[in-house]
Amino acid sequence: MAKTILSITHMLIIHPLVASDEAWGYNPYIKWSKVMAKKALGKVTHYFDHLGVAVIQLAKGASLKKSEKIQFKGNSSDFTQEVGSLQVDHSDVDKVKAGDDFGLKVDKPVKEGDQVYSSEK
Repeated sequence: MAKTILSITHMLIIHPLVASDEAWGYNPYIKWSKVMAKKALGKVTHYFDHLGVAVIQLAKGASLKKSEKIQFKGNSSDFTQEVGSLQVDHSDVDKVKAGDDFGLKVDKPVKEGDQVYSSEK
C-alpha cells in the first residue's frame, strides 16, 4: 500500500498540469486570480430600487472618488461601473473615506450584502 501512495504522489508531482502555470494561476472555469487581485472596498447596506441608488459602507482603510471603476459582486449581481455621483447625508461629494456610508447611483439592481471591489489595479 505504501508503494501505491508513493507512486500516486510521484505522479502528482511530475504531472504536467501541476508543474505548469495553468495549475497555479489560471483556470478558464474559475476566475480566482482576477477576484483576488481586486481590492475590497465595502458592501451594500441598502438598495432603493425606485431610485436605483445603493447605500454602501466603506471598509477600513478604503477610499473612493468620482470616476473610479468599481465592481459589484453578489449572488445575483456581477457588474462593473464607473462612479458617477457620491452623496453623504444628501450632499454631493467628490470623495468618501473609510467608515463613510454613502449613496451611489448604480447601473443595475444590487442587493444588501453585495460586495464592492475596486476594478483598478
